[in-house]
Amino acid sequence: MNMYRIADLNVAMETFGRTLRQNEAYRTTEAMADIVIRTDLDAAQSRYPSFSADDCEHMETASQFYSRLLEHNGMMLHASCVVLDGEAYLFSAPSGTGKSTHTQLWLKRFGDRAFILNDDKPALRWIDGTCYAYGTPWSGKTSLNRNERAVLRGIGILQRSDVNFAERLSGTAAIFGVLDQTIRPYAKSQMQTLLVCIDKLVAGGFVYRVGVNMEPDAAETVYRAMCGEG
Repeated sequence: MNMYRIADLNVAMETFGRTLRQNEAYRTTEAMADIVIRTDLDAAQSRYPSFSADDCEHMETASQFYSRLLEHNGMMLHASCVVLDGEAYLFSAPSGTGKSTHTQLWLKRFGDRAFILNDDKPALRWIDGTCYAYGTPWSGKTSLNRNERAVLRGIGILQRSDVNFAERLSGTAAIFGVLDQTIRPYAKSQMQTLLVCIDKLVAGGFVYRVGVNMEPDAAETVYRAMCGEG
């Protein structure tokens, strides 16, 4: 098996095609694995008969990694993650709402100060009391990901709006805003672990309701509100 360093974890897996190509930036010479991923491609293709073998492997390896990430104080969020001045801002919403469109506005507004860490499935991990966002090889339909990490600044639960705004969410609205955009595990113990991770995000004040109209000034307005300048 090849070894990869993903979210500060050593991950062993055999891959091909798209997954192999996107994993290349994460390759490591570490010997001991924190997570081992074994893919039953025949079983995956029987579950997803309309998908190619390449796509099935990509989905299966992602599913296994993010499931095991819960054992390492981490979770996946279905989001587009942009890093600005070394801090990570995640924007999460149902497909088609405009997550990637919004983060592209950040790149246009802030130029070289900003980059996309992961365009679809960034990892979050708590390490020594700090929450980090990580790029992973699994980034949806695009290859927009980097093998880097950044301190989490905020998570925006995105919605379309005539007026641009960002306001901090708390309580059940914040919990379900995050829970609706991650993988819900079947095992009770894993679900409890996931809820602990989400509780930390909510208690830390990381979760926001964000409204955007996709005009160029949306990035500036939301950034200022989420970093406390709004």
